[in-house]
Amino acid sequence: SRHGLPPSQAMKLLSLALCATTAAGTVYFEEKFADKSWEKRWVPSEWKGDEAGKWSHTAGEWFSEGMEAEATGIATTDDMRHHTISAKMDKAAATTAKPLVVQFSVKHEKKDY
Repeated sequence: SRHGLPPSQAMKLLSLALCATTAAGTVYFEEKFADKSWEKRWVPSEWKGDEAGKWSHTAGEWFSEGMEAEATGIATTDDMRHHTISAKMDKAAATTAKPLVVQFSVKHEKKDY
């Protein structure tokens, strides 16, 4: 090979590079709730009126030492309430050629009712 790699190793590297590029998808929307600016992007629904719960920006009651910033998100604050919230996407998602994957993380903290 002109680049100093045996042909079989060069093919393996090329195959890995192609797999990495085909596995990558388009991110249409991402929210990390890193600071209070999330309140400008997210809109609580008024659908349930007085029965609607409030949202809080918090790391919760537990998180790994030194990882509070990474653990911060939004949390429901009122028990036994309806919690609804939405945000506009930066760009429209197209689902004609590929499936749309929606992914989110949830941290449940035990509450006794």
